[in-house]
Amino acid sequence: MSDTNEIYTMSEMYRLGMDCLVERFGIVNTEMFLAAVKTGNSDYTKWRRQVFDDMTPDEFDAAIKDFAASRNSD
Repeated sequence: MSDTNEIYTMSEMYRLGMDCLVERFGIVNTEMFLAAVKTGNSDYTKWRRQVFDDMTPDEFDAAIKDFAASRNSD
């Protein structure tokens, strides 16, 4: 399941997403993050715009490829 072009089922995406969050943040911080997102204490659309609005499509594509390459080298 490491192919970034693969289309996942919702249950696979949930499991992979949880694995990524726990790996990066640890269990406690993952729970805090999920609680904040679930209760609406964050604005994903605002965050996404702050991060991505200034990027060109080519920059966005390059960032995705760089991230995938960094994950595959671990």
